[in-house]
Amino acid sequence: MEVSMSGRLARRAFLTRALAAPSALVVGFDPDKRSWVMDGSSGPGVPRGQTAPDGGGRPLEGLPRLAGRVSFDEASLDAAALDNGNIVHRQPRAVLQPASVEDIVAMVRYANRHGLHIAMRGQGHSVYGQTHAEAGIVVDSSTLDRVLHVASDSVDAQAGATWAALNRVTVEKGLTPAVMPDTMTLTVGGGVSVGTWGHTSHRFGGLVDMVSELDVVTGEGQLVTCSSQREPELFEMVLAGLGQCALIVRARVRLVRAPDRVVRQNLVYEDLDAFYADQQRLVEDGRFEHLEGRFMKDSGGRWRPRIEVGSFSASTDAELAELQRGLRFASRDAAVRRSYPEYLETKSFVPLPAEPPERDEMRASRRNPSIVGWLPLSAGQSFIEAHVLGSAAALGDTWVVASSVMDTTRFTRPLFKMPDERLAVSFWLFRSAPVDDRRLFEELLASGGDLIDRMRTVGGKRYPPYGLVRAQSEWEEHYGPDVWQRLVRAKRQFDPNNVLTPGPGIFTSPPDLKG
Repeated sequence: MEVSMSGRLARRAFLTRALAAPSALVVGFDPDKRSWVMDGSSGPGVPRGQTAPDGGGRPLEGLPRLAGRVSFDEASLDAAALDNGNIVHRQPRAVLQPASVEDIVAMVRYANRHGLHIAMRGQGHSVYGQTHAEAGIVVDSSTLDRVLHVASDSVDAQAGATWAALNRVTVEKGLTPAVMPDTMTLTVGGGVSVGTWGHTSHRFGGLVDMVSELDVVTGEGQLVTCSSQREPELFEMVLAGLGQCALIVRARVRLVRAPDRVVRQNLVYEDLDAFYADQQRLVEDGRFEHLEGRFMKDSGGRWRPRIEVGSFSASTDAELAELQRGLRFASRDAAVRRSYPEYLETKSFVPLPAEPPERDEMRASRRNPSIVGWLPLSAGQSFIEAHVLGSAAALGDTWVVASSVMDTTRFTRPLFKMPDERLAVSFWLFRSAPVDDRRLFEELLASGGDLIDRMRTVGGKRYPPYGLVRAQSEWEEHYGPDVWQRLVRAKRQFDPNNVLTPGPGIFTSPPDLKG
């Protein structure tokens, strides 16, 4: 990565304007020494014109006393720089595997004193390097993976617990979160940081709408409990906040009664008007608990729309057929019945091995510039028809296109941005290219950027984990003036030295996506 003097000055101006922080700020990265150049000598950091000691696998100096493990070996650093996207590779100087929350507190304070960036990484499900901390510190949350307590209406879990592990514990008590991610190997901290939605979101909104309390470590290294009643602004700026104001270490998630069994069925459509009209109808009346729209290729290579519906209560074919009365599908696949735990394990259509090294080998074999966005319903169908299904460049090596209708009023957290209309349509393109096919990767990246730009012109909103952000100004546009100012104020208050989570490029330069 190359940072010119003009780039450093532009970055300094941005941070000064946005944060107005009196202490030292990182203004550039020295690619030769693999360390950050600091501006200003007041407060934590390195004096002007000097650099922190270079990485190169060498231990950091003056580390605090920790109960956990800090790794500097090349394999650990490489693993922390690999994610699902395999597009951005920014190696940290160290990886912390904390034994306690106190280890994270101590390391965030250390990062402040030494002018280092620090980010938390769960299972590496990011696509564009959002959890990287080049020449900084990555906190591996997998060592804090306990499900702490299950009450009658909520569960407390550490950030590194996966949603699969959480649900195994809650289902034993007949309970479950109302919204679960499609990918059950996502961590609790990761899911809450990005927002997350699932197949029940047409009824309940985002996963972050199910969170009632958090323990977080702020950018100054303060351990804070927050909720809608206690530190409410911090709470709202952490939910779907991409780790900009604090690192999540515990989440309390509301629970509902878990169903015993789930029946699902694919309804296949020939007509796009009927496909979207039926989805709108199902969102409005809520007759199905599970709902997802998608396009899949048939044997002739044609993209066929289908709605996957699921009921937590229908037990017979007759009951399922009655729920489908009035829908305009052309045909339907055989119904599939599973126990609720089996349903959670099999509902994802994005297979990924749960454990390294197989998972990391799979990630390293391909680049995955997938993109996700939300469109206002008034523009959604024509956009999908013209710019997705009707564009060979957009589809490229895409193997599935998800497109679901949602009620945006169900999504209440300010940083989980949705279009202004009450109903919205998602588009989710899962695309990949073999790691040695540079031409295909660049075509997918370019077409993805074009789609995001077209989406923005019709009032759409990107889903940040897959948002393909290329400039800081896109973040301000994404959040809108009011929410953006709230985020800037929170950043100034809770992370004044800008040490947390540089990967998304909100208060730092966005990553180079050229792979």
